[in-house]
Amino acid sequence: MKALKDWWTRRLWRRIAVISVGLLLLVQVVVFTLVQHSVPGLVQMLGAQDLDRGEQVWLELLNSRASVRERQLELQADDGGLNRALIAAAEENDPDTARSAIENAASRLAATRSALLSETLEIRFLGESTADADLQLLLPVVKDLVEGLRPTPLRRSASRLMLIGDEPSLLVVSRMRGGAGLLVAGVPLSADIPRVMQKTALMEVALIVQRPDRPPQVALSSVSVGENAALLALSADSRTVMLPSGKHLLRRSAAVQGPYGEMQTLLLTPVNRIEKPFDELTLPLLAASAIGVLLALMGSLFTARRVTTPLNDLATATRRLGEGDFDAPVPLPHHRDEVGQLARAVDVMRENIRAKQAEIRELAYTDRLTGLPNRVSLADALRRAIDENRGEATGSGEPACFTTVMLGLDRFKNINENLGYTLGDEVLREVALRLRRHVQREGDVVARLAGDQFALLLGGADLQRAAAVIDGICAAFVHPIVVQGETVDVSLTFGVAGWPQHAPEVTDATHPAGREQAEVLLARAEMAMHAAKRGKSAHMAVYDPGFDAGSQKTLTLLSELRHAIGAHELRLFLQPKIDVATDMLVGAEALVRWQHPTRGMVPPGQFIPFAEDTGFVRQLTLWVFEEAARQWAALHALGLHRISVNLSTRDLLDPELPTRFDAILRRQGVPATAFCLEITESAVMNEPKRALAMLHTLAAAGFELSIDDYGEGQTSLSYLKTLPVHELKIDQIFIKQIDRDEKDATIVRSTIGLAHSLGFRAVAEGVENAAILVLLRELGCDEAQGYHLARPMPAAEMAAWARQRAGLPALAPAGAGTVAA
Repeated sequence: MKALKDWWTRRLWRRIAVISVGLLLLVQVVVFTLVQHSVPGLVQMLGAQDLDRGEQVWLELLNSRASVRERQLELQADDGGLNRALIAAAEENDPDTARSAIENAASRLAATRSALLSETLEIRFLGESTADADLQLLLPVVKDLVEGLRPTPLRRSASRLMLIGDEPSLLVVSRMRGGAGLLVAGVPLSADIPRVMQKTALMEVALIVQRPDRPPQVALSSVSVGENAALLALSADSRTVMLPSGKHLLRRSAAVQGPYGEMQTLLLTPVNRIEKPFDELTLPLLAASAIGVLLALMGSLFTARRVTTPLNDLATATRRLGEGDFDAPVPLPHHRDEVGQLARAVDVMRENIRAKQAEIRELAYTDRLTGLPNRVSLADALRRAIDENRGEATGSGEPACFTTVMLGLDRFKNINENLGYTLGDEVLREVALRLRRHVQREGDVVARLAGDQFALLLGGADLQRAAAVIDGICAAFVHPIVVQGETVDVSLTFGVAGWPQHAPEVTDATHPAGREQAEVLLARAEMAMHAAKRGKSAHMAVYDPGFDAGSQKTLTLLSELRHAIGAHELRLFLQPKIDVATDMLVGAEALVRWQHPTRGMVPPGQFIPFAEDTGFVRQLTLWVFEEAARQWAALHALGLHRISVNLSTRDLLDPELPTRFDAILRRQGVPATAFCLEITESAVMNEPKRALAMLHTLAAAGFELSIDDYGEGQTSLSYLKTLPVHELKIDQIFIKQIDRDEKDATIVRSTIGLAHSLGFRAVAEGVENAAILVLLRELGCDEAQGYHLARPMPAAEMAAWARQRAGLPALAPAGAGTVAA
């Protein structure tokens, strides 16, 4: 088996030849099979056509015989001697003479039955061989024949094929001249008529007669007597019969009924006569197939060799290319077919690869956009600097130093989105030029790592010199960048890591960790840069080991927060919202609290900002939304109309948020109108277009929307008028002192008026005393919340608080109005 597999797989020309010949053989076998399969159907069809033709010939033959007998009987009826004999016998009352005359006339037709009837079908004379009982049986048929003659007076004779006695016969009726009566004769069919049919139509015929008192029998037949038994044994639905002479197709005519019984004609055509042309084609077809296979084998071998020879040359050439030899040309075949085109394409590829080698080497170490060294090139430079400085330390005892600086553009994403990526690329090129101008010492490297991140390698520089270089760079970017007519203010944030103080300790210089110090330095410089961006108080940060601890703490907190949802450590708190005019409970703001198993109740300020930074806030939002939806039915019974849920910037940028909210509403059976979604101004303004699209989607779904902390941010009034919101929630920095600061009161009054003019509700947060509440009522504020009204409370305590505020008695602990925690 292995030898066969090797033989098959080692040479392509073998597979081409075998597959080509095999496919041809398969096609020929299929064609031959289809031909053989269709022959029986064709035989049946041709046999049916042959039987149709034979049936037509048989009917014409019977009609011809009937016409002859009718004419013969007309001649006898016109015979003057017969007429005179009948007249004389009638005058002399001599019936014997009349019978003899009629019998004599019938004998000329070889008739076995004869009689003379009156026009009214009364028996006048019978032939000598005709019994009265026979004629009585035949009279109904005679009457039918006479009735058929009456509409055509010129026609004097008629006949019908039927069984008379035991013989298939023609019953012939003819009018005698002068109205002397009707001459009737029963003439048996000639015994030679089946043979005439056999010679004329080349098929067999048999007449089967069936008398009521006898079994069927073959009356006339062109087949041998020994084959009659097979014909009599056929069933009524038989279509074929096997005779000693071979298989025959059978056609059975409709049975002819008569007073003596019924008669049926069988037509038989031999199958071998029809199959003979098909059998004669088998041998030539097999010979043609063999010749075709031989020619296909020769052609496929020739084609396979023609294809595989240049392919072998190409395989040798590509092996050389794989080994890096791009100088040796590829052998080109003389013919210009697909193989020749492939060889020329490989040769062109070889030339292109050789031409591109220098460019590829350059691109591997250079940033295409700015022309600066890339990250790979910088990493190589860092490794070389580490090796050189370590060598100097080994010789002198004091290690030299250098500094790695990572810098990133601030708000570069906004430049790309607002001005376009083409202009953003121009900004990056200008940044690269300015960096080159200020970092020019020998051994210094300026590199672009990715996106808006650049890095500097300052050889022989300590942290003090690095700070001086950074100050110079910052001074260079005081002036804005002008590209394509646009003025762009660019600010930078720097992270610094020095060698050797910020590099990991390595005792063995040959250890792989020694070579990884370059990546560690880059990572620590980047960590310092991100720390500076988060701090926002300085444009530069030097790496501190605490950054690593902060990263570990962040990872730990994220892990614990993920665990908190599954471990049911989160708690839903609600802060009531009061209708200012009626002092009635109308809503509540849903808040999340974390009951940590060891830390206790974790303040929201310790995990909410972290969740927003990491994106985990989306899971928190979904948890709050579902928990609030689960509590809504019981809260609604307290008179609470809506629950407010806060959305973050990341929530607004999540395209799946409406789908997830809809799934929760369906699962809990709560309408979207039960919720008011609160969005901060900063969340809207961070990505205004995407945020606006999401707000329209949520509003279309039936949610009410609220702008939270209104006044703290910088919401554009042009955006405000297009936002599909229902309420403005005035920030508490304006609410807390409106009873003491007239300016705050004016701002709140204007904001309430703005909200009402736009059709929004005005909601005040941070109501901390009764005087503020009274003043809000005078200013027309719609709703309020704050510590004076109620602090955030667990959802389970909401029912008791609402009943106490309404002056109702408290319910039993298991009361129906208690909200489940």
